[in-house]
Parts: sequence; structure tokens; C-alpha cells
Amino acid sequence: MGWSVQVQRDRTNTAEDIGFTVNAGVYLEKDIPMTNRRFREVDCQVRARPACLSPRYGRDTWWHLTAGTDPAALGKDLKAFLLRDVLPFLDRFPTRERTVELILNGQAEAWTDRNVLHLDTARLLADMGYGRQVLPLIEPAGNERFSALAAEIREREGL
Repeated sequence: MGWSVQVQRDRTNTAEDIGFTVNAGVYLEKDIPMTNRRFREVDCQVRARPACLSPRYGRDTWWHLTAGTDPAALGKDLKAFLLRDVLPFLDRFPTRERTVELILNGQAEAWTDRNVLHLDTARLLADMGYGRQVLPLIEPAGNERFSALAAEIREREGL
């Protein structure tokens, strides 16, 4: 299991105005030890923009660096944000087992601003041996791809 903190640039950046936000994620692989140690936030099963979840910001937040920006104030704000919002978010996922538990019981999704139990995560959890726990979560989806995965799980588990 690994954590990721990523700075995402604004696609409308110019030489005069550089905007960015911070994303965080929790990454799982089927096997231990992890083989992909260069994973990105976008590869994570649990992903969030902590500013959206923060009582201080409470919305999608982008910081800007311009000629008028006070670098010390920006640095102080970012450091406080990382310590107050980003690290506590990641601390909720201390171990691989706890992260799986939080995904399966729905708590992980309650702590993010993104869908957690999507097809890739459901497949990963089934491959990790949690097929029986994943099955009731994906069967109601009524989606063709989830239905195919549910059939695979039932066959694998002898159900």
C-alpha cells in the first residue's frame, strides 16, 4: 500500500499566472510487496482533493503563483494545508487491511469527493481474495461490466 500527494497544474496556466491544486490518494496492489513504486495519484483506488473536504476551504481550491504572490505566505498556507488536511486524510488509511475494510464498508467513499468502488477497484479487491464481500456491492449496479465481474466472482467462489 502507498500514499500519493500530487500537485496538479491548471491547464490554463500562463507565464504570468500559474495555478495548481493538490490531490491525494491511497494505492493498493494485489500482491505484497508492491511492485509499482512509481504510481501516480490517478492510479490510486481512493482519491480525493482534500481542499474539497476541508472545513477551511470546503470547495475545489486552486492556488495561484503570480508576480504579486508572496512566496512565504503561499508556502505557509500550503504547509498548513498539508498538515491540517492532507496528512489527516491519508492517516485514515493506515494499513492495507484497514483500507480494504474502509472501501468495502463504504466509509472510504464518504471521506472522498470521488467514486471509490468503481470497476477496477472491485476487480482488484476480488483478485485480492475479497470476492464474496465485493459481490453484494456490485450486483445491484445493473451495469454490464459489473454484471460480468459478478459472474466471474460467483464462478471463482463456487456460488
